[in-house]
Amino acid sequence: MTAVTKRARLPLAVLIVLSGVGCDQATKQLAVQQLRGTPPLSFMQDIVRLQYAENQGAFLGLGNSLSPEVRFWLLTVATAVLLLGLAIFLIVQWKMPRLSFIALSCVLAGGLGNMIDRLVHDGRVIDFLNLGLGSLRTGIFNIADIAITGGVVLLWIASLRADPQPTEP
Repeated sequence: MTAVTKRARLPLAVLIVLSGVGCDQATKQLAVQQLRGTPPLSFMQDIVRLQYAENQGAFLGLGNSLSPEVRFWLLTVATAVLLLGLAIFLIVQWKMPRLSFIALSCVLAGGLGNMIDRLVHDGRVIDFLNLGLGSLRTGIFNIADIAITGGVVLLWIASLRADPQPTEP
């Protein structure tokens, strides 16, 4: 696998992060304007639903039952520190395989998109997408969640493609 060159890493990361955050925030703004206070909209024989939700927890509402103080420290402060660490890692670790670099940039984009929501919407994240067949449905999620999940999947694929490390006898 080829590494992202030192010269190309920053523009590539900026492009991925700005595109991801921009798409995420634009779709969330549309969800607020068009979906808040309305019944869910159904498409493709109810495979896709657009349904407004505000999530105080993490992915799919995990942590909703935590106290507001714990949610703030865990989902805002700790996540901000992790995102800062990830951004620094992407900048200084330039000998990373291209797929891993893209994957981690996607995770950063999604994390920043949801972090913006937490800061602007009093600790809540705007969600609006729901997929499923019949009674088998996902939770309600957003574009940032897709970026994070896609980045993790790409990172997993990159790890499968990586050259195995030789073992010491």
